[in-house]
Amino acid sequence: MLAYLWALFIVGMPMLLLELTLGQKMQRGSVGSMRGITPRLAGVGWAASFSGFITCLVYNVLLGMCLVYLAQSGGDSQPWTEKNLQRPLACQTAALMGTPAAEIYLYLNVTSLYGEASC
Repeated sequence: MLAYLWALFIVGMPMLLLELTLGQKMQRGSVGSMRGITPRLAGVGWAASFSGFITCLVYNVLLGMCLVYLAQSGGDSQPWTEKNLQRPLACQTAALMGTPAAEIYLYLNVTSLYGEASC
């Protein structure tokens, strides 16, 4: 985390401000403004544009995955709903019948904190 913050404040923020101010002064995009300084810096402008494009692609894929999981989260098809969960015999005692099905599913199947006999 410290390396990220160091890179953000030492490299990222100054480069962002430099690119924005150069683009405003030269009335060009990132490639044109870097090429305006010297033609050899055009690659830096292309790299900045390409990295922004890749970042947008990654975040769009993650957002799509979140929307798919959100759409599938409703309904009775989930294994932790009371309708779909087969409680072990040890979990059908009077003390544990008040426990929600999602909690039983979490303890039995996800964390394996409870065994079939020690529910």
